[in-house]
Amino acid sequence: MDIDDFKRFNDTLGHQAGDETLKVFARILKNTFRAEDIVYRLGGDEFVVFVNHLEDPERIIGIIMERFFRNTRQVEIGGIRLSSSVGVYASSGEHAFEHYYAMADKALYETKHNGKNWYTLILEN
Repeated sequence: MDIDDFKRFNDTLGHQAGDETLKVFARILKNTFRAEDIVYRLGGDEFVVFVNHLEDPERIIGIIMERFFRNTRQVEIGGIRLSSSVGVYASSGEHAFEHYYAMADKALYETKHNGKNWYTLILEN
């Protein structure tokens, strides 16, 4: 996932505001996901979350994403509303990190192509 139009925060409000935006976004992720989920910053404004062992993944991912977007909608920094685009890949099999990353990235680009500020789910059984 990434922060939509993150460059606007830096260019309009300065790099300190951009840094604060990253911190706020990280807190949103920590408050959205479970303690056992792995949340980390991949680089720039890109973040990754690994979630294991979901019963009915399509439904649970929908619930998590609703909570995530409700949390992001509440944030405005320097007059700029925070939004995010997310690519979600869920699989019942085990794969290498590169596979997870490539599939989530594919879903993220689909989200961006469709207008941002939402998520796309690729589900493999």
